Amino acid sequence: MDGNQQSADSRPDRVLILLRPNRSLSRRGGWLVFGVIAGFLTIITVGFALLGAWMILPFAGLEVVLVGVVTAWFARHHDDREWIVLEPTRVRIARREGKRQEQFEFQRYWARVRFERRRRRSAPSRLSIGSHGRFVEIGSQIGEVTRQVLARELKGALRAGHGSVHV
Repeated sequence: MDGNQQSADSRPDRVLILLRPNRSLSRRGGWLVFGVIAGFLTIITVGFALLGAWMILPFAGLEVVLVGVVTAWFARHHDDREWIVLEPTRVRIARREGKRQEQFEFQRYWARVRFERRRRRSAPSRLSIGSHGRFVEIGSQIGEVTRQVLARELKGALRAGHGSVHV
C-alpha cells in the first residue's frame, strides 16, 4: 500500500503494528550509487578541466560533497521505524529515527486517536495517539491514504478493546 511497509501481528490480547518508510535501496547500494555518481562526475570534470574549463573543478567538488552528505543522511535513517503495540491495559509506542530512540506509553482506556486533516492541499495530515493532553505523532513517514486507513483502524481497535488492525 502506497509503497510503505506495514505489518500487523495480532493475537487475542495484543496488536503490533510496524511502520517504516519504503527503502528499496540498501545502505551498501546507496553508497554504491554514490560511488558511481562521484566517479562519473570526476571523469567529466577532469575532461573539461583538461580542455581549459578548470573553473568547473570547485563546483563539481561541491556537488560530490553534497551528494555524499545526502547519501550519508539516507544511510543513517535507513532503519527508521515506529512500533505501535496495543495491549489489554496499555498502548506503547516506540520510535527510532537515526540514532535517536523514543518510547511512550498510555493507559489504553484513556488513549485516543487524533487525526487532523490537512489544511492545504500540499500539507500532510497528522495522526497522533495520546491521553490527558499529551499526544504523540505517529505515521509521519507513511503516505496520506495509508495514514487515513491507519487512523480509522486504530480508532476501531481502541474502541473495541481488542481485535486486529488491517492496514
